[in-house]
Amino acid sequence: MDNIKEFIRKRADYVLSNYLLPHIGKIKRQKAFFIGYMVGRLLNSYLGKTGEDDRDHYGKKRLDMCGALLTSLFRDKFKEFKRRGKE
Repeated sequence: MDNIKEFIRKRADYVLSNYLLPHIGKIKRQKAFFIGYMVGRLLNSYLGKTGEDDRDHYGKKRLDMCGALLTSLFRDKFKEFKRRGKE
């Protein structure tokens, strides 16, 4: 019976470390703080203290304009061109 409980505890620890919020890392304390932060934001929104946040809204996306994109593309290709000339 103790082996089963130990297996379940180790398996739960493994799942929480590797599958719950994998982008935060394997440190459980950081995950606990992040979950607390998310719950706090949810409660503040529910109580009307803050508004809802729509992170998928198009206006909140970062966009590079075509001039900046062409500049970076030209810079990269020109560096590549200069490197090939030296070979």
